[in-house]
Amino acid sequence: MSDEVESEKEEEVMMRLLAVTDGKLEVEEKAALVTKAVMRGRWRTRMMEWMMDRWIGGSKKGAGMEAKNEEMKAVMMKAGAEAGEEGVIEMLLDDGGMEADAVVEGEKKQTALHVASRAGRDGVVGMLLARGANVTARTTNDFTAMYFGSEGGHVLVVRALIAAGADVNDVS
Repeated sequence: MSDEVESEKEEEVMMRLLAVTDGKLEVEEKAALVTKAVMRGRWRTRMMEWMMDRWIGGSKKGAGMEAKNEEMKAVMMKAGAEAGEEGVIEMLLDDGGMEADAVVEGEKKQTALHVASRAGRDGVVGMLLARGANVTARTTNDFTAMYFGSEGGHVLVVRALIAAGADVNDVS
């Protein structure tokens, strides 16, 4: 079976699963599905848009995403930052009412900038910085985005953080 046919089959199965479980899952279970979906391949942006529409309230510009679920918006922001999905981040910032430095992982107080820096997603890092993300924000363990970017050896992320005013010595 070709990769394209396999991907289409996988997409169809995931869409059916999400349609069946819509409204019956807790936020944590939806978060697990979101994380799996964004790591799946070339159709992940479409899947994220579908989930945003179903679970948050809109994904098209101008649709005015009503806050059906603030937790799910944070989950989507985290998943988008981790996967490097600039389109998803842009939708959440423009239409979803999310702030560029919103906390996306509550217990750890990680922002999308921390998550994108850890994952080496320089495009998302640049977008968040351009939208006003706090380059000096700290997690509950006192880590900065600079720490995550440098720990992972993500040179482009570190350069973007330095350009935005991060102190190379202020990593933890």
